[in-house]
Amino acid sequence: MKHKELLNRAVSAFRVNDFEVAERLTTELLRHFPDLVAGHILLGTVYGRQRRFGPAINSYEQAITLEPHNAEALNNLAVVYRQSGDVARALEMVKRALKVTPRNGEMLYNLGNILKDQGEYDKAIEAYEKAVSEQPDIAVAYNNLGTLYDFRGEPEKAVQAFERGLLQDPNHPTLNYNLGNTLNGLNRLDEARRCYETARKMRPGWEDALNNLGIVLDRMDRLEEAQEVFRELIELQPESHTAHNNLGTVLARAGRVDEAIQEFQTALSQSPAYGRASANLGQIATQASDPKTARRILQQMLTQAPENNELRRSLAEVLTREGHHDEATRAWQRIVEDDPGDHEALRELALSQYRGGDAEAGRETLNKYTQLNPEDQSYLAELSGILREGGLNEEALDLADQAVSRNPQDPAGFLRRAEALAALGRDVEARDAIESAASISPEDGRVMASRANVHRMLGDRDAALKAADELISLQGQRASSDDLTELNQSLELYEQMVDAYEGENAEKWQRNLNKLGRLTEQGKVDTAAMATEETAGFDEDSIPILDFGSITDGVEEEEPEEEEELEEEPEEIEEFLGDLPFPSSSGGGGGGDDSGAGSGDSGDGGDEPDGGADDGSAGGEEPDGGAESAGEQQPVPPPEEAAPPEPAMSLQDLV
Repeated sequence: MKHKELLNRAVSAFRVNDFEVAERLTTELLRHFPDLVAGHILLGTVYGRQRRFGPAINSYEQAITLEPHNAEALNNLAVVYRQSGDVARALEMVKRALKVTPRNGEMLYNLGNILKDQGEYDKAIEAYEKAVSEQPDIAVAYNNLGTLYDFRGEPEKAVQAFERGLLQDPNHPTLNYNLGNTLNGLNRLDEARRCYETARKMRPGWEDALNNLGIVLDRMDRLEEAQEVFRELIELQPESHTAHNNLGTVLARAGRVDEAIQEFQTALSQSPAYGRASANLGQIATQASDPKTARRILQQMLTQAPENNELRRSLAEVLTREGHHDEATRAWQRIVEDDPGDHEALRELALSQYRGGDAEAGRETLNKYTQLNPEDQSYLAELSGILREGGLNEEALDLADQAVSRNPQDPAGFLRRAEALAALGRDVEARDAIESAASISPEDGRVMASRANVHRMLGDRDAALKAADELISLQGQRASSDDLTELNQSLELYEQMVDAYEGENAEKWQRNLNKLGRLTEQGKVDTAAMATEETAGFDEDSIPILDFGSITDGVEEEEPEEEEELEEEPEEIEEFLGDLPFPSSSGGGGGGDDSGAGSGDSGDGGDEPDGGADDGSAGGEEPDGGAESAGEQQPVPPPEEAAPPEPAMSLQDLV
């Protein structure tokens, strides 16, 4: 096979990512021309793209041994050293490359990446700025400059860096994605949304952009759109526990509690140790329409994590809802024993003891709490309600009055005061108190439920049923258009309440009224403490150098030669190797690999790296376990003291 055809085929194989063929053909070429620098660089690049760091280093070192001032080989060796984790050697090589070509934009960009890895952030910023000064179209340099500013807590400078890059390449997906992350952090939500939409459009199916787009839509209260985005993400990644968790959080905010519970359970089935989903499920389970379901979920979770007192706290709340006060008391007791400093649990233990009928233990525990927290009187309204249910109406009224005095903006104190006054037959005062509560929180389902109950206690049938009817109307306004389950539940409860009222079944009336109040409030689930999970920013990787010039044209213009004449023309091969630009298509769909292969065109900003969300401090991928050791390679000769000459062949930067 003629040498030019052999070389042409090797380059063509490399272009289409057929590295096995490219390696075989280049090795064959070097068998005939062992001193061909361009051949060693090409072979090193082939190895680098396969993350075979040992052979890649060996090939580049052979090229440098033959030509100590070859900037392309020095730069590419720096890239491979960085990938293999030897940042010190990487810095040495890229500095040597820059002595040869000090104004090379891609090499300055690679220097910035290495300095960033070493924590030399000011020097890295300087290198990135020099890179874009020399070559303004290196979009990836603006990207990594922006992620560095973001990591340093300078989001406004990060925004400026990303926007400068987007002036060069407005549709660059990684720049848009990282700008979206920074804008999201600055609460510039609509701008962030547009950035994620662009990233999604330019890189269809990009899971990270979809995830963060969904989170921004959720923060904008565009809940239906957020659900659609997360469902699309789940179609792409059915096993993504993050996507299921985030969808669950959006569903919870939309009041679709039972569906949210299913999503959190799915996330935990895929990743049992996933803390966010566990915490979210523990929080939202208390809002489930069926307390028995909530209790079963929480008890099951506690068997898997018996030390998780957040779950036990949620279980205690559910047990209280069900009226299982002895079990709730045991749960609170365990929490207090595990963490004596949990004063809130101590307060809840006291209230649970009161509910269970052990007033003496409740008083003793509450005394401990008040000694530790003399300023906190938040328990007064709750305890007032407990005492009233126990028939201690005067004591209940006294506590309710204290609650109102302490916090006149909390409707709970007025509600408990109204109920105690109604139980004592003080009608006018009871009505005044309930209206005071309603004026503070007019659309609170629990206020409406208490109003209905007070009117029932006062014997005002019409007013009681009117208040219950207002609850139904409120639930109808909050029910989602595609799920009328909760509204139907409300109507069913209302019918049962009417029957109970007519049958003078006060206990059933009260039970259903409380259910209706809770159901109405489900549409307002407070998810402030619920956690979604965003994906982090991405750095672009280093730029290896490989520019063959227009090799195809060069080969066609040459006269065909016999294979036995190969050894006579190595210099001629070097000359036309310097003319063929490395095609951006070689990066393929994987994009962004810095393994010595020229991954991503600087003109279009390059493709994104395959993986590895940037932790903000460093770019590039970690070496894999199969990386070959660089320790066995021959040392690279130092540069000569004399002014370095330009390489005989020009492998100009282009990736």
